[in-house]
Amino acid sequence: MTMDRWKGRVVLVTGGSVGIGAAICKALVQHCMKVVGCGRVM
Repeated sequence: MTMDRWKGRVVLVTGGSVGIGAAICKALVQHCMKVVGCGRVM
């Protein structure tokens, strides 16, 4: 599946500060999406 149809879209990723969430944020940014990553601070 091509990611071209999602270029420029805004994506919210919960748990985006570490682990799988952070990896997803990075991958989405590489596909030209606007990413909002949320995580909690301990």
